[in-house]
Amino acid sequence: MTTVEDLDTGNGSAREDRARSTAQLLATLMGDYWYAGQDYIPSAALVGLLGEFGVGEAATRAALSRLTRAGQLEGTKTGRTTAYRLAPAMVATAKSVSRAITLVGAEPV
Repeated sequence: MTTVEDLDTGNGSAREDRARSTAQLLATLMGDYWYAGQDYIPSAALVGLLGEFGVGEAATRAALSRLTRAGQLEGTKTGRTTAYRLAPAMVATAKSVSRAITLVGAEPV
């Protein structure tokens, strides 16, 4: 599976940096808040969510496409509605990271 960091082409242009940053933000939000669910999230809702962070619709849709091609998201289309959720491998990663964060500073058993 391709990671968000693998999406770097090595050029480091400002446009590529913004695209990678948008993909990272989207992956982080979905990993933090939706990793436990199997429901698909409509792309319009994700566009609205990233809009709250100042990300435009075109950039969000490009990030959705990029992450889907990289195997990090799964998409479905019903009628005119496209929706996404984390791919199984990303769910496992999100659960592992969440568990590691919760254990920081915990006393050994």
